[in-house]
Amino acid sequence: MPPSALLEINSIWKSYGGTAALRDVSASLHSGEILALMGHNGAGKSTLVNILAGSTRQDSGEIMVEGNSFPGGVREARAAGIDVIYQDLSLFPKLTVAENIAGEPTGRFSYSIRAAKRAAAAGLERVEANSPLLAFLDRNVEELSLAMRQRVAIARALTNDSRILILDEPTAALSLQDTDHLLTYLRKLASGGVAVLFVSHRLSDVRRIAGRYLILRDGAVALSAKPAEVSGNALARAMFGDAEENAAAKPSHTADRTKNNAMQNVLTVRDVTRRGEFSNISVTLRAGEIAVLTGLTGSGRTEFAESLAGLRRFDRGELHISRKPLSFSGPRSAMQHGLVYVPEDRLRSGLFVRRSTAENLVGATKHLRARFRFLGKETGRAVTVITDFGIRCQGPDSTLETLSGGNQQKVLLARWQMAGARVLIFDEPTAGVDVSAKAEIHKWLREWAAAGAALLVISSETDEVLDVADRILVFHAGTLVLDGPRKEISRAQLMAAMLQGSALAEQAPSEA
Repeated sequence: MPPSALLEINSIWKSYGGTAALRDVSASLHSGEILALMGHNGAGKSTLVNILAGSTRQDSGEIMVEGNSFPGGVREARAAGIDVIYQDLSLFPKLTVAENIAGEPTGRFSYSIRAAKRAAAAGLERVEANSPLLAFLDRNVEELSLAMRQRVAIARALTNDSRILILDEPTAALSLQDTDHLLTYLRKLASGGVAVLFVSHRLSDVRRIAGRYLILRDGAVALSAKPAEVSGNALARAMFGDAEENAAAKPSHTADRTKNNAMQNVLTVRDVTRRGEFSNISVTLRAGEIAVLTGLTGSGRTEFAESLAGLRRFDRGELHISRKPLSFSGPRSAMQHGLVYVPEDRLRSGLFVRRSTAENLVGATKHLRARFRFLGKETGRAVTVITDFGIRCQGPDSTLETLSGGNQQKVLLARWQMAGARVLIFDEPTAGVDVSAKAEIHKWLREWAAAGAALLVISSETDEVLDVADRILVFHAGTLVLDGPRKEISRAQLMAAMLQGSALAEQAPSEA
């Protein structure tokens, strides 16, 4: 008979209001096993992890650890040997590695750093012989690389006798080399009997490490199988559904403009690399075209876009605007050459929330970019733009913080339309806006392209990628794995490129 499961999840239900986040979810995890938990955004992964961590209680169903019922609660989860390592790692950056691992004060009346170091060293030797962390016990955690901080978080869990490790997107922000090291380490832990629940969107990593897959879709189990039992795009179909894969491709929005390849090349990037983030990327942005860049978290897409705008530096490679070689010293230099980057976090990086709508709109014009002065005639332009863009506010003098999220985003986009930029890079331009505002933003993007601008739009939404793009670019693990016309790319190909780094797996011609 097969050994009994270390962790059993039996018919778990969880609802928020009238929405079922988890629906009759059952699964198991054995000692020494690595189980990959996958699913699209909103599939129920976070809810399930929170229940296992004890921070959320299920409505019905039962969780068993070594045959004993787990009642819920954070302390109870830790006592049962369950530890969740979130993306933020929950470490104390100003404390040493030893203090983070040792945790609770070891002295009765005062805290002993020396005792913490002895306790941490003993714990590390117990869970991993010759641990590389032994050389860093006196270093503050904030001084370590992300990969080493992950090791600290894992070591802290193991020294507290955790037998079930839940890792939330552990490779999302790691370089390829650090990812290799982490996967090797997790295999080593599993061989020693630790059970690992590996939560990830990165199918390439999952295929390398998982002994079994668990895929959630719309709160229910869509697939539970071993790697040998599934092939090709089966994981993508389980995550997104057959309807998603077989949806008909929408026609290109710029078919008339792209005839005979007559569009002008505005920005050309050749073999650019930024170590640890992306390598050997070559892309051309053309006037009148919307290129949509997508990829999973940690694929390098945002880092690439920020490098184009001068927010980061390329380690090597070339950038040309209208065939002239350039090297931007920063975002202001990029703006002076007609290239602007519109960030995803509009409140922190894009707008001046305590200033007026008019000031935010005209703040990108050449003579007002650094200081908000001499509004005069520009206020009249702002009023016109407020009307043209349907920005709902009390007038040009109303402060940005009084506007809704959708209207704030409209202000941010309208600003760059007023500035007349030639190359516009939009990072998640419809994030956090309602359906109506999203449709308006899509319309503006098409209008700007029709007027001759070159657009690079970063999006995580599959439907948006397929609806807006004239050309689709897909990053996977720091590499450009797909670059082609929208009309030649099906939903299945897009999913395969994002998840596997290849758009060719099991692709039927009729789906194109």
